[in-house]
Amino acid sequence: MRPESTTHHEFCKGSVFKFFDVPPKPRPKGSHHQYCVACGIHVKGCAYYCGNSGRYLHPRCKDLPYKLTLDDGKVLRLCETSSSKCKYCGRKNVREEFTGWSYVKKSIWRKNSHFHVHCVKEKQIQSWKDNYFASDKNSVALKKKSPDTKQITTLGSRSKKTNKFLKYARIMFSIASSIFGDPTGGIVTATAYALTN
Repeated sequence: MRPESTTHHEFCKGSVFKFFDVPPKPRPKGSHHQYCVACGIHVKGCAYYCGNSGRYLHPRCKDLPYKLTLDDGKVLRLCETSSSKCKYCGRKNVREEFTGWSYVKKSIWRKNSHFHVHCVKEKQIQSWKDNYFASDKNSVALKKKSPDTKQITTLGSRSKKTNKFLKYARIMFSIASSIFGDPTGGIVTATAYALTN
């Protein structure tokens, strides 16, 4: 299925994005960056591009949901800017002078939790590279790998730090499954949640 030929995004007011199989070189002159305005990852393949603003947008990033509901009922909202540090990388900006979009979990009692779309995508890509590709480097077949349930179930008495880590891991998996349109992340998250609670 081919993406729409032109599109808009609420966070990029005034930009009309046109779909390209191979994105054009960036404008204005002097600029040499081909980074997605949402995640900040270099655009290598097909993408949307706005000639007037010089912005690029991955097709998956264009379709990110504005609201994600976690299995515990908490809600994450997609935000254009971040007022706090990302819970994953510990920085406010993805790279110098670039914040990127974030999912934010609002809290009444504590500081809001921010997760860069960039960090979640990078973590998922690295996970695929490290764990899920077959050992044959010429093969693109994915290994079927299930979570180590023995390791998960031995987490009977957990420290506060471990509970916090697991909470953020569930959030990261939920966002990743949304970004990549892969239900595996959601299934793993639900399984891990059921086994650890």
